[in-house]
Amino acid sequence: MTKIKNKYYTVELAKLYEKQGYFKQAITCYSAVFKKDKKNKTLFNNIKRLEILIKKNEKSCMERKLKKLFKEWIELLFLEKRTKNLKNNSSQISCQPSQYSQHGRPKKF
Repeated sequence: MTKIKNKYYTVELAKLYEKQGYFKQAITCYSAVFKKDKKNKTLFNNIKRLEILIKKNEKSCMERKLKKLFKEWIELLFLEKRTKNLKNNSSQISCQPSQYSQHGRPKKF
């Protein structure tokens, strides 16, 4: 995104950014307008509200990433257990004498 010079920051631009989900850019606009009008509590409250919203979004994003990683970890544990079981079973099978001939027919004893 290109930087907009300070003279173009307006409350309307901040609201547009906010509606589109660009909260950091909205804070930048609100802050620039607030520097000119320090008594405007609405601007200050909008900045604080967006800062809180950004933190909540970051937290929920982290939680989603952790859930995904945890799920992958559990799946890997199950795959590891299956692999060990298959290795154990295949070693037991290869140690036992075959009941079938090379042609797949039962051996005559």
